[in-house]
Amino acid sequence: MRDLNTTAAAVLFAGLLSILSAQHAVSQATDTRPRSVILVTIDTLRSDAVSFMGQRRKTTPFLDQLADKGIIFTRALATSPWTAPSMASIFTCLYPTSHGVVEGLVERVFKSGDVDCQLYKQPLLSSSFTVLAEVFRSGGYKTVGIPANLHLQAGTGFDQGFDHYYGQAKFLTGDRLNKQVRALMTKTFGEDWRTTWKEQPTFLWLHYFDPHDAYFAREPWIETYAPEYSTDKEVFPSGMRMKQLKDNFEPPFDEIAPNLEALYHSEVNFVDRQIRSIFEDLGVDESVLVIITSDHGEEFADHNGLGHGHTLYEELVRVPLVIYWPAALPRGVRVDDVVSILDVYPTLSELAGLEVPSGLQGRSLLPLLDEDRPTHRRVEHMELHPPHEALRAVCDGRWKLILPGNPDSDLQLFDLAADPGEKHNDAARNPDVVKRLKSLDDEWYGNLSRPPKTEYYTSTEKELLKKLKSLGYVR
Repeated sequence: MRDLNTTAAAVLFAGLLSILSAQHAVSQATDTRPRSVILVTIDTLRSDAVSFMGQRRKTTPFLDQLADKGIIFTRALATSPWTAPSMASIFTCLYPTSHGVVEGLVERVFKSGDVDCQLYKQPLLSSSFTVLAEVFRSGGYKTVGIPANLHLQAGTGFDQGFDHYYGQAKFLTGDRLNKQVRALMTKTFGEDWRTTWKEQPTFLWLHYFDPHDAYFAREPWIETYAPEYSTDKEVFPSGMRMKQLKDNFEPPFDEIAPNLEALYHSEVNFVDRQIRSIFEDLGVDESVLVIITSDHGEEFADHNGLGHGHTLYEELVRVPLVIYWPAALPRGVRVDDVVSILDVYPTLSELAGLEVPSGLQGRSLLPLLDEDRPTHRRVEHMELHPPHEALRAVCDGRWKLILPGNPDSDLQLFDLAADPGEKHNDAARNPDVVKRLKSLDDEWYGNLSRPPKTEYYTSTEKELLKKLKSLGYVR
């Protein structure tokens, strides 16, 4: 009996030491300023597509290694189901209603047999906001940004605060983006950049595009995920843009969805390999602070649709979120509180000991690492604006309420604990929950700040010609 008590006491003591050690690591984090900080955003990566979030296919072996030594936030939500508003939220720590980047169109332009993509009617990310890169630059960091998405190109406002920005990447694959990373790092830090970049405080942002449509069959993974893979486009439409997919296949897309998802998962493997490659070049070790997340997810007939940007269901707004900094933070921690990608800005700022402007709408994630924190349910919000269907959603962790902009449409309430796929609308059976969440949403929306006067970015020759004419340069 004495041996059992001794063993129990030893186990209890070890547990207490573990908790105290984790709390000490968190408390010391803000005193240990990271010299190297990397923010990786992966376009169109839904949470359940990565291995460390339960995907049965081994889609992210490299990211899994980082996650195993880091902190995984299992209930992270994007603020919107497409790139421009979600990335603006990460950069400003504001909801789409407040930052105003809520629309933007990409047009395919054919020139002399070539195909180009041009962006127009996207609101500029206003220079009145103090964006994340500006906070780091003000704190003495050299800032470098390299995105592979036309919505984020130079001139849209996403480049503000960066000392060096490769903003013409458009829709590059991960291997081609890595070439631009190496070229810009050489230009910024010299031929020995692989070692010199970590010798000075540096904030590096990388945005990968690969999981976005069109989905290509990536070797060697596609043969494992789809042993029956063929080049028959009617069965495996590799390389088809979303418009082509919707033109060639009929909703609810149940028959084609499994094959599309196999292609998509092979793309996730591909981007995982590209991140591994550039991290090896960068010499990322346990002293480098890394945050990895996504701007939104993707639908594969979950609610009879394909793609993204059209609903606020979990497949489009639930994203992976990992913080890796073993030198100063606990390892192998999973946090199940509902959080937002808005929280990236204040979390990185706090870890780097940087001053932030007032009016931020996100919260640092560090208090969630304290096991003795007071129990307080976090509530998160999501938005979709015209020209898409106007929608808002509010989630308290268990319950999620989707509110349509059309007053004639029904409210949708989902019990995510019992119905994670959001298949059953529980609004009629739970009027008190609907009333509570709607009240929270009304109060939140009513208190949101509004952006300054909207100015638009355009890269189309037609709009440029019009502008030149108005200035008198062209007749």
